[in-house]
Amino acid sequence: MGIKREKTCFYTNDYKCLHPFTSHQYSFIHPNSDTAENHISVTVLQIDGDILIKYKVLNNSSKGAKTYEFFDLEKIEIDSFDKLQGLDEVAISSDIPNKIYDEVEKNIEELER
Repeated sequence: MGIKREKTCFYTNDYKCLHPFTSHQYSFIHPNSDTAENHISVTVLQIDGDILIKYKVLNNSSKGAKTYEFFDLEKIEIDSFDKLQGLDEVAISSDIPNKIYDEVEKNIEELER
């Protein structure tokens, strides 16, 4: 993954326990242990061929906030806002993990159909 790689700063203090993949071991949303919709929402609006993306941390969720920060979701928002306003096209950042990039790209393609 492009962002996470060898970093461990997202683990909570007791991450070396018997059950390392439980939700409370991670400071951000874990895709297999958490329900993302409980922590962060994503709004996608298509206007003609342009797509606007906005993330919102729900209920002051610390996991939602950490996910937004750690995966630099603001860059995705800014890129989509810029494109919608007709500014020079900016590609989705290659700094985001491949899995997230592929998912966003897939969603954009589906919306364009």
